[in-house]
Amino acid sequence: MQQFIYFSEDNGPFHKTAAFHEAKQYLEDGGRFLVLSGIWGSGKSKTAMEVYRSVTGKSPKIIRNLEKFNFEGENQSLIFDEVMSGSLSNEKMKNLQDNIKLWLENVSIADKPRLATVSKGKKPWFGKVSYGRRSGLHNTSIAEDSLLEKESNGKTKKFIIFTSDGDMKSTFALITSVPIKKLKVINLNDSLTKGDRTQILYSHFDFSWPNKDFSKIENLAAKGKNESLGYPEISTLFCRCGGFQKQEDVDFFENPLRSLKAYLKKMYHSETNKFFMLVYMSLNHMEVDVENPDEKLFHELETCKSYDHTQAELSVDTKVEIVQHDEIDSEKIKSLISWEFVNKAHNSSKYRLQHDVIKRMTLIVFGAFHFGKLLELSEPEDLKGWIKEKGASTTVKKTYGDIMPSLNIDSDKWRQYK
Repeated sequence: MQQFIYFSEDNGPFHKTAAFHEAKQYLEDGGRFLVLSGIWGSGKSKTAMEVYRSVTGKSPKIIRNLEKFNFEGENQSLIFDEVMSGSLSNEKMKNLQDNIKLWLENVSIADKPRLATVSKGKKPWFGKVSYGRRSGLHNTSIAEDSLLEKESNGKTKKFIIFTSDGDMKSTFALITSVPIKKLKVINLNDSLTKGDRTQILYSHFDFSWPNKDFSKIENLAAKGKNESLGYPEISTLFCRCGGFQKQEDVDFFENPLRSLKAYLKKMYHSETNKFFMLVYMSLNHMEVDVENPDEKLFHELETCKSYDHTQAELSVDTKVEIVQHDEIDSEKIKSLISWEFVNKAHNSSKYRLQHDVIKRMTLIVFGAFHFGKLLELSEPEDLKGWIKEKGASTTVKKTYGDIMPSLNIDSDKWRQYK
């Protein structure tokens, strides 16, 4: 039987991969902007945080929402975690570009490094406009050396780490005003060595199951080479959730999303309250504050009928009894947390889903039974890209390989969605 472990955002296992060392060396050598790219679950966020800690000796400052972050006076190193997307408007891109220029100005004042040579009469962080006049976006022309060179005392410069699903070199070059050839992009999928794979699996397995024999599963490190989910997250899910280890091992490593969906669907049927706690967190920025939860959202989820698993939709049945006599029971909330999928926030009463893949697959299962409620409670932006209308390409059931992380709906529901 697995020991009881409170996973937290700070105490989880992490293996320093070849990509970690490359990123750390780049920043210690004076690198200003770094992009960590890779598929879903490839360890971008965790690697960024660990590199940040290793280089600065401080807890990372992470930006996940550009609109809520104030750049005024900001002069610390930053992590922009999955804030970039192909759908980012020109206006938001321009704002981000301007804010990064503001940040460069702030850190230049704070650090007072030697400025590189620029065109006469131009500010060092603006240079020459040569790109994107119509959209309002500018490409900065700078000298061969870095705009703000490494300080003479050897102290590492302030930096920004971006995480992104795609390399998006041209986009990052534009917003940072760094020539594409000089932009540092590390793809975590491509840089994963055989030794890295073994050590990643071992670190998670030893943390979750210290009394078990790793040699019995060591061969799994050669599996999980697919496009549906990154290897680090596959290893995390497998080691944290004993249910996946009871399946055929090769099946989980080759089909992680299919296995996760089946696991969550089974939870919906057999542990409904725990499943709805995952739904709550998925709809509430991936977290729950047990001391200050969103009572309205709990009440909304309580209206979901759960006994008719084929035609479940909106009803007045109360199945998730978190709110009792108009009072929130924090201990009841904690008793319904699925610890295999949740981390405890440091020095806080908040608990957070371990990865976005948990959120997506939970909402896919929830939407299959409560589509109307999913539309009612979700932000439109959160649904973009993964709700699809059933068609010729989606009606053919795959009997091999992993599934796509999408909710396929019939034409009636599609019209409702649109």
